This record gives sequence, structure tokens and C-alpha cells, in this order.
Amino acid sequence: MINWHEIDRELIGRGVDVNRIADALGKPLEPRIKPLVMALNYRGYHTCGSCEGHTLAEKEKRMADKVASGEAKLVFRAPRGLTYERKTQGGIVYHDTFHESPWADFDVISESQVRRFTRALNIHNEIDEVQWSHHLYNRGKEISANLVSPGEVVRMETVPRYSLSVMQASIPRFAENVIRFG
Repeated sequence: MINWHEIDRELIGRGVDVNRIADALGKPLEPRIKPLVMALNYRGYHTCGSCEGHTLAEKEKRMADKVASGEAKLVFRAPRGLTYERKTQGGIVYHDTFHESPWADFDVISESQVRRFTRALNIHNEIDEVQWSHHLYNRGKEISANLVSPGEVVRMETVPRYSLSVMQASIPRFAENVIRFG
């Protein structure tokens, strides 16, 4: 069993206080994703964003004003996801896709770091009923794993085929496996 208080103290000693992490709006780290953020930082992965997962109804509520004003249009609905079409001020059309899935991002320091993380993810997926996946991003675009280089971002998230409560319950198990195998 992982001693999270000990992990927290060690992180603070390294200058990483997860209790002070906030998003761009100043909201604190969501409690359900905190174990994964702690585990990633403990293993040397600098996190740069996370979410414990939210219902699609919450996401629709956040987009309601944009839909009402014509700034966004719902173009796709699935059991666990929504996609909105939006235009930038320059007229470029892009799509915002939302899933209920919990996720966390970390900055890539090295290729070996990605290999270590991938190993931990694969071991976790072999022993846990909730599968997680990861994607490499460069300026918001998904890239191939063999093109990874420092400065890119890895996003890991639950595969969105489970209920939100089941996905959230898997976070501490995944965090423990990141500490053990990552």
C-alpha cells in the first residue's frame, strides 16, 4: 500500500506542492485526480494539466452560452462524448471534443521517460479492469510515439467506455501502478 502522506512530504521537499496546484482559473487540483498527479510528479513526470472527469451534462452546461450565441454548435454526441464546432476570430473552424474521462498531461523530458511511462501503463492495463491510453501531442496535434522529443506533452486518459464513477475509482489504482512500475 502506498503511503500518500509520505509521497506528499517528499514532493514538498522537492519543491512540488500538489496542494497548491491550480488551473488557469485559479481552481485547485480536483481531489479524485490528485493521487495520479502526485504519482506522476513523484516519478519525475512534470504534470501540466489534469481533470478528474465530469458528466457530459456539466460540459453541455458550460457550453450553453456559446451555443445560444452562435459561437459554437454541437456536431456530435456519443454515450461518453460531445464534439462542438467553433470558429476562431480569424474564421478557422476547429472542433472541441469532450469526454467524461479522467485525464492528466505531463511534459516530455526524454524518450526514455515515455518508454518508462508506457511500460507502467501497459502493466496497469494487464492487471486492472479499467483500461487507460496515452497520446503524444505537439501543439495540440497528436503525433507518433517514435517522434517524441523534449517539450511535447503526453496525455493519459481512461478509455471512455466505462461509467464515470468506475473511471474515477480506477485513478488511485493507476496512480499506485505508476509509482510501482513507472
